[in-house]
Amino acid sequence: MGTRPRWLAAGVTMLIVALASIVTASAAVTPAATSLTVAAGSSGSTTVQIDVPAGPASSPLTEADIEIAIDTTGSMFSGIAQAKADAAALVAGVQAQIPNARFSVVQFRDRLDAPEYRVEQSLTTDASLVSAALGRLTAGGGGDAPEAHNLVYTQAAQDVGSLGAIGWSPTAAKFVIVLSDAQPHGAGAAGVTGCTDVSSDPFGLNTKSSLAALAAASRTLFMVLEPGAISASLDCYQFLALQVSPASRGFTGGSSLAAQLVPLITGTTSEVANLRLAVASASPDPGAASWVSTSPSSFGPLPLPASVTSTVNVNVPSGAAAGTYTYDLVALADGLDVGHVALTLNVTAGGGGGVPGGTPTPDNQKRNRGGATTSGPDVQITGSASTGSPAPGAQYRYTYQVKNNSGSTATSVLLEDSLPTDVTVVGVTTTGGVCSAAGVQVACNLGSLAVGGQQTVVVTVQAPAAPGPVTNTATVSLAEVDTKPANNSLTIAVTVK
Repeated sequence: MGTRPRWLAAGVTMLIVALASIVTASAAVTPAATSLTVAAGSSGSTTVQIDVPAGPASSPLTEADIEIAIDTTGSMFSGIAQAKADAAALVAGVQAQIPNARFSVVQFRDRLDAPEYRVEQSLTTDASLVSAALGRLTAGGGGDAPEAHNLVYTQAAQDVGSLGAIGWSPTAAKFVIVLSDAQPHGAGAAGVTGCTDVSSDPFGLNTKSSLAALAAASRTLFMVLEPGAISASLDCYQFLALQVSPASRGFTGGSSLAAQLVPLITGTTSEVANLRLAVASASPDPGAASWVSTSPSSFGPLPLPASVTSTVNVNVPSGAAAGTYTYDLVALADGLDVGHVALTLNVTAGGGGGVPGGTPTPDNQKRNRGGATTSGPDVQITGSASTGSPAPGAQYRYTYQVKNNSGSTATSVLLEDSLPTDVTVVGVTTTGGVCSAAGVQVACNLGSLAVGGQQTVVVTVQAPAAPGPVTNTATVSLAEVDTKPANNSLTIAVTVK
């Protein structure tokens, strides 16, 4: 992309200027560079301030073309209803402000699926036709974890896609909204930060090249990570969007999606829904991104202008090689790059007694089980199930929040979840730290939690085949003695029926 990107074309310039203005003038992350010295097996932390100004008011759009592409593979079985609801709310919200906005519906799956890619509805202003197209979508297929995102990007970049016409207007501002729970084929191999897939694309497509085609075709990309995602992360989706244009964003789907996207499409945004620090790069290996977490993991929603302070926590594994490790930390405002911090980590040998790093295992020795003390951390676990009555064999989620309620840092925080043997663990994600699963045993090393710090863990499971009660207990522990051990355990009961 050596030439000036065509997303600066007149039809979308006013929207881009309004949104990209956040990265100009007073947008800043301070300090711009910082360093820590941490012994192997120990932890350290530093603080960073993020300032995001308000953007200038923009003239409202009068013409918008919006493609809604929904992943309908089998892994979306429990999320397809949410994706359809997200899309329906989006149509209503945008048309309330841009009456002549047009929408198309595309479904995509994986190689050899039927269909792998299909335009269910070309661009139309008729909301009933869009609703009918959404109603036809069902989940099925999917040969492996990544899906045909690259094909979606390639087709969306064309005025008349080779696999079906979307019907883009030459004068409208053009948006592509992808709702999924998976990564594109080969996104990690293509060098997209946060994405890990290295498989070959069945069509020989390259993720970065496909996204570059979207940029050249004046598209704005919104990547929507549906709740319960297993093989993709918010980092991956936000860095995919950053490949296309400053106005492109990555979001987590759900009930607030329309509220987040409508102001961005109409150019009326006045708040940031999710402001956070993410690891853009780490060097050299094994200076993994999992060594770094932030407290809190994110901020929002926040009215603009906004100014927040984030704590950067570094947990160096025992046995890590002494030396210098470098990290590029990026501040993301709803996926928009608003500044960077260069973190230099000097690791010294011999830590002793510090925070263990690396991947936790479900049989890690339990700590902090012997009573309370009057001073020290208070780590609490709360949470809920996505449904109280899952159908036999259906997927559902346990969402846990682990928070430090006390006035001192909690280190080596570990969440352990021992599920009933007739439940199948489908996947586990965390907003910070690293998780593993062995059978029905789940363990997440969340690292350090600063004062008021919180991390969220989502465990996606498949319900037993037979109806009946399912009782699940999760616990948290830490290196210190917890002042209130009574809130270190949480039991959630659901009934399969």
